[in-house]
Amino acid sequence: SNDNSASSTESKKTNSISTSASADNIYTPFIVNDNSIYPSSFIINENSLIFTNWQDNNKISILNEPFPKSVVSSTNVADFFEHSATSLTNINNTLYFGDTSSSSNLASLNLTDKTYTKLNNRHVHDITALNNEKIIYLDIPETDSNKRKLYVYDIENKKDSMITSDNVGRYVINNNFILYQNLSDGSKLYKISADGKDKEKITDYSVDSVAIFGSQIFVSNSDDNNNLYKIDPSSLESNRFAILNIKDLKVFNNQVYGINNSNNLCRLNISI
Repeated sequence: SNDNSASSTESKKTNSISTSASADNIYTPFIVNDNSIYPSSFIINENSLIFTNWQDNNKISILNEPFPKSVVSSTNVADFFEHSATSLTNINNTLYFGDTSSSSNLASLNLTDKTYTKLNNRHVHDITALNNEKIIYLDIPETDSNKRKLYVYDIENKKDSMITSDNVGRYVINNNFILYQNLSDGSKLYKISADGKDKEKITDYSVDSVAIFGSQIFVSNSDDNNNLYKIDPSSLESNRFAILNIKDLKVFNNQVYGINNSNNLCRLNISI
């Protein structure tokens, strides 16, 4: 990976941009924290890594410690299941995923007794968990991949509901709300609660991806050559933070990562 410095003292800034999605033009400040949840094809579960094995038709596979120090191969797999997925999440030792070996329906897999349960008939992608109580996912029909609806599934009452009628691209969960790329509004950044309330527009520009670092939101601004922008959630003030063509932002272990225009993985040294 490459290191890229990005600090407010070294970068040129644009004029501030403020937006609000509420009807009366009143914006509700919110707080972010360091605990962001992204859809992922990897899960650490105690001393094991559970992942979707791209070398074996994305079958759910288990890798035990000690983990390989280089590339993981099928020879390292300690166990696997006859079910495939592209993303998964874990609540109380039960995996939840869209079973791509069965039309991507929502399914669960108990890791203790290996019991498999089909939970619904939706086409589940980009799955995450919220507070160990709810499953968040995109329903993307095989017949129309442009329809990307965000759903929440309650694991206790076994019911799901649509969070928003917007078509959703990438999303991240933070502090009990969802920041999402609204494809129904030019990929602008929106915020919403899992119950569908408190929906607000965060940016007036298109975003590629989002990373939450410290108390600030960082986005790749698609309308400005994917330069890095910083958004203050207390005011929605938005400034260009660094002239840095970067995409696919993610936060891992309090470090911000992204892909540069040479398709290299980079760690961003952000100083706020």
